[in-house]
Amino acid sequence: MMEVEEPLQTPPHTPSPSPSPAQVTPDASASSDAASPEPRDSPPERRASKKKKPEDPAASARLRLLTVVELCDTEKTHLQTLRYTVEAYLEPIRAQPLLLRGSAVRKIFHNVERVERVSELLCEALLSRVAVWSDSAGIADCFMPLLDKINSVYTSYMENYDKAIRKLFSCKQSNERFAAFLEEVKMRPASSLLDLESRLVTPVQRAPRYLLLLKEYLAHTPPTHSDYEPTTRVRAELEKMARTINESIKKQQNTEKLIELQKRIVNMPKEVRRTLMADHVLIREGPLLKDCRKMRKKRMFWLFSDCLMYGEQVGQSMYSYHRTLLLESAAVQSLADTPGIRLRVLTHNFAHAARRHEERV
Repeated sequence: MMEVEEPLQTPPHTPSPSPSPAQVTPDASASSDAASPEPRDSPPERRASKKKKPEDPAASARLRLLTVVELCDTEKTHLQTLRYTVEAYLEPIRAQPLLLRGSAVRKIFHNVERVERVSELLCEALLSRVAVWSDSAGIADCFMPLLDKINSVYTSYMENYDKAIRKLFSCKQSNERFAAFLEEVKMRPASSLLDLESRLVTPVQRAPRYLLLLKEYLAHTPPTHSDYEPTTRVRAELEKMARTINESIKKQQNTEKLIELQKRIVNMPKEVRRTLMADHVLIREGPLLKDCRKMRKKRMFWLFSDCLMYGEQVGQSMYSYHRTLLLESAAVQSLADTPGIRLRVLTHNFAHAARRHEERV
């Protein structure tokens, strides 16, 4: 029998060396406003004061240009990152067939060259527009001819991204020569100590960035402006792509948790390491007290979507692997007079003594 020392907690996300992409809810600000409506009994003058004052036309035009410049500058940086990924990693790896198998190369880098080409075309269009900018100019026609390409190449990249990171992690673990190559490139001055993971994540981060910058651009564009409606349509198309991206981000964040977890657990069998990365979702983790033959012992537990794994702490944030139990034959039973539960998995019993009913696992 096992009792919980404290309720199982949802695992905190440990930041990875690469910048983590953030999920984008296109109308987050609108939903926030809806969540806090103005009280019905508020005086009319108070409600009127809450309304946004019309922006000065000159200030609006200035802010609009600044947003376009930011969009252009960040696209240039994005393109430079993509080019470095291709020139410093992909092309040298292709030139050394013994360094990595072709199937692994295709899985890791997927269509990054196509993403680079689309970014190059968009960057050229934006640079040309900024060079002849005027108050009557716009950016919708910079995006319109490329929308289908942006949608197809980025969506394809996102759908493969989780598999790419898993494959990269696997190859680094099993191929010392490949791992040494990645480390050598990372330490070059031009790399700025950014590893391959940090570069592969940039398309994941870039697509939501388009939405945020276009939203800012529209905020400073009068609805009567000739570019307002076309840009609104462009943003609507990119919002559809963002939904796919957010699903990819969720998978990527779970993958990061699994990779970090493997670093914290020693003596984990190779088969367990391999299956752990295969579509497992880490739900919660927390310490339990296990009833052993002579005394109770603390064990750390990790609850996944289809199994329960536990181990023993051997250092600060480090654990020794003990066992993984499948949940397909699990049964849950409430504990009498407590908000806790008992979980039975085959011959193993675990008791979860939560402090409140809301904390039940």
